[in-house]
Amino acid sequence: MKLHTKLLSNIPARRELTVSLAAVLLIFFGTFHPIFSIAAFGLCCAAMMYMRKSYFLCLLFLIMPLAGIFKLSPNSTSLFTYLELLYVIWHIYKQKFRISIGELLALLFLAYISITALAWATIPVTNTIKSVVNLMLIGYFAELDMEKEDKQLFLCYILGILISSFIRLANSSMFPIADYVTDKTETFQHMMTIVRFSGLYGDPNYYSINVIIAMCLTILLYRRRKLNFPVTACLFTALLIFVGMTGSKSSFLMLVFPILLLLYTCLKNRNYIALILCILAFLAVVVLVEMGSIQIFDYVLLRLTNTGTSTESFTTGRSELWWQYTQYLKRHPLLLIFGSGSAFFTLNGHAPHNTYLDFVFQFGILGTILYGVTVLYLVKKAKPPIKRNLLNYSVLAVVMIMYFFLSELLCIDLPFHIALFFCVYNLQIAEPYKRHRI
Repeated sequence: MKLHTKLLSNIPARRELTVSLAAVLLIFFGTFHPIFSIAAFGLCCAAMMYMRKSYFLCLLFLIMPLAGIFKLSPNSTSLFTYLELLYVIWHIYKQKFRISIGELLALLFLAYISITALAWATIPVTNTIKSVVNLMLIGYFAELDMEKEDKQLFLCYILGILISSFIRLANSSMFPIADYVTDKTETFQHMMTIVRFSGLYGDPNYYSINVIIAMCLTILLYRRRKLNFPVTACLFTALLIFVGMTGSKSSFLMLVFPILLLLYTCLKNRNYIALILCILAFLAVVVLVEMGSIQIFDYVLLRLTNTGTSTESFTTGRSELWWQYTQYLKRHPLLLIFGSGSAFFTLNGHAPHNTYLDFVFQFGILGTILYGVTVLYLVKKAKPPIKRNLLNYSVLAVVMIMYFFLSELLCIDLPFHIALFFCVYNLQIAEPYKRHRI
């Protein structure tokens, strides 16, 4: 009788695993023929309507990194965007059109950016809807019970990043991944051309922040004993290699954070053998890279060693863009206060490569405050006080630092990043843990 009950309890989990694998495979085969993409979209819609809400939200985290190929053609809008919109509509319908204060504020924000955009004689419908959908999704993700769903949610995100990375390596005549994702190439010292790896994102910097967040989540699961050390080490190593392949200076420097976080976690878990192994492994990697035996970091090291002492050289021209944007905002106080709403224009055709400038330039100070207040209402929960440690701030730290070099405002992963750092921030990480085996 007990065995029969156990088998029945495993059926939903097996069904969810089957749906997840099928969705990933169909999206991948969609690069061969769009009929598979349509089938993947239909399967995801069915999961949205007939499966657990928490499972579907985790499914979104799994397939989000695949959005770049989840299309009917290389130049069409990602079906993932339509899936997000449908889920917001479905969620409101399931609530019988009763909206919360947070959702009401999101609608107020919609009115704000629409009215502001009228001053620029344009309301881009797609970007306007996308901004509000992103806000709504943050609130829906915050409804997850992270004490129960943390492993499934974090693993979906981690595996989504890894799967999308391996799919990018599967480019072939049968599966023309390169048609969907534009490679970023750079000529170094006028003599060699380097193709920088970027997964399915098309830009190595936007890809890297997702990989580094995945590294932090891997460590967090290890801290909560949801993963053992061998699995943690394998996932961490794979993610580390993919960051090295990007050739990104900021991401390479940012790697120091998850590495120190892993050592800190081994120490907190009282897993001293794992701590010693990690220290030895990292020292070995440093020595081998210095000897030239590990070449994945060669390009980023060349970029760092040949970077000038000026701020502009170190930031690859970003500091000049920041200066231009700040000076423009000073000369246009109305834009500084109210922004351009959903008009989303850029200065001289160049994005600021700084999400904070993005918010002020597009939404103004008032719109940015309204956006922040809306997010806080959407994620507001009645939770008892918890004792937080460094891991609770890990994703927040990565986002706060790396958003300084990226224009994430309209990127598809923005609501996922914001949701993740709130989920991690409010997650109870009990301590001390008992010493356990590797």
